[in-house]
Amino acid sequence: MARWALLVGPKGSGKSQDALEIVAQLREHGLRVEGFVQVGWTDELERKGHDLMRLGSGDKIHLSRPGSTEKPGEEAFCSFVFHQAAFGVARDWTMQDAVGADVVVVDEVSKLESAGKGHHDAIAWALERADIKVVMTCVRGDQLFYVMEKFKLEEEPFAMLEVPADNEAKMAFAEEIVAACR
Repeated sequence: MARWALLVGPKGSGKSQDALEIVAQLREHGLRVEGFVQVGWTDELERKGHDLMRLGSGDKIHLSRPGSTEKPGEEAFCSFVFHQAAFGVARDWTMQDAVGADVVVVDEVSKLESAGKGHHDAIAWALERADIKVVMTCVRGDQLFYVMEKFKLEEEPFAMLEVPADNEAKMAFAEEIVAACR
C-alpha cells in the first residue's frame, strides 16, 4: 500500500488551491507529481460548479454544476449535479499518469467517495499501488473518519496539513512528502 498524506479542512477552505501550491513546491524539489485537483468556477449568475484539472497536462473536464435536476449520465448529490463520466476520466488519468510518479494527488474526497462513488475507484487504485511513493488526498474534515473507514486506512497519514494554513505550514508539509519520496 502506498503511503498517504492528507490535506484536511472544511468545505470551501482552500484545499484545492493549497494542493496546487504544494504540487509546485514538490516539483521544485524534482518530484514527479500527477493526479488531479477539483477547481471551482462561478458563472455570470454567480452559480458555482467544479471542473477537474489533470496535473500533468492542465487538461480540464467539467465535473459539476449547482442544482438537483439530473439528465442522463448525471447524479445529484449535496446540491450539485455531477457528470458521472468525469469520474471515470479522472480515474483513467490517474492510472495513466501514475506510472513512474512520486506523488499522486486525488482532490476532494468526501461523502460521495465514502459512499463508494465519485473518486472512490481512483483513490482505491492509487492506495493499493506499491510503486507510488505517496498518495496525497484532500479530504473534508467532517468526512475524515468515514474516508479512513471506507479505504481501511488503519494508520494515520505520515503527513497532514490542516487548511487553511500559512506558508510555513505548507512548506513543512511539502518537506515531509519530499523526505518520504527520497
